[in-house]
Amino acid sequence: MEYLMTADELCATLTDIADNRKTAYMLGPWGWPANEKMIARATTQGSHAQTNRQWLPRANAIKGKGFLFDCVGLIKGILWGWRADPGRTYGGAGYACNGVPDCDARGMIKLCREVSTDFSGIVPGEAVWLDGHIGVYVGGGVVVESTPAWKGGVQRSTLENACDKLIPGTAGRRTWTKHGKLPWVDYSKKKDEKEDKDMVYFKTLADVPEWYRGAVDKAVKAGALNGDGDGLNVSEDLCRTLTILDRLGKLD
Repeated sequence: MEYLMTADELCATLTDIADNRKTAYMLGPWGWPANEKMIARATTQGSHAQTNRQWLPRANAIKGKGFLFDCVGLIKGILWGWRADPGRTYGGAGYACNGVPDCDARGMIKLCREVSTDFSGIVPGEAVWLDGHIGVYVGGGVVVESTPAWKGGVQRSTLENACDKLIPGTAGRRTWTKHGKLPWVDYSKKKDEKEDKDMVYFKTLADVPEWYRGAVDKAVKAGALNGDGDGLNVSEDLCRTLTILDRLGKLD
């Protein structure tokens, strides 16, 4: 299959939007420029118009400087070719193109492969879903999602399924129901210098996501990892491997 992008590229685009773009949440948009015309369209046309009016203050605050997204629109917009172009009607995206259909959050998770409620094997670039909402896991216990909660737009949040405390730099915590691989994204890993540079490391046992922590703790106590749990500097890939070994009973 010919993919539209790699998981790394998807995660990089999402984190760039969350960290560097001004955004506001409204139902329906998939990266529409926050200009007078598109804000008016979102709040006067379609079935979501009345609901969207409650978020007008945030949209008006970034008028001429940012973009409008809903949760699934964030994913669709990127896959449809969104390029952060304020001069294009949809920021450079084309409607329902590149083989990616226009669907809601439930429809998007149904299209994903390897859908699971077990979050111990999640990898960066996977969609995370709960009823009525969707986001993307970008690694290190962090999700990027567009939501009216917290800051009201595209932002980083803590994957509560993995972490029992708020990760610094995230706006809030959320527990998700399922995760799965988007069919247009290549999740195969390429072992190169860039991958090693971008690998997520956990410096202490307390930093290790909850779903990995039991296996990592066993490895520390067994002497398989250096340190006493407070100076690990262990990679997320190694945490994932240890968790699989633990499930197979290899760490007992």
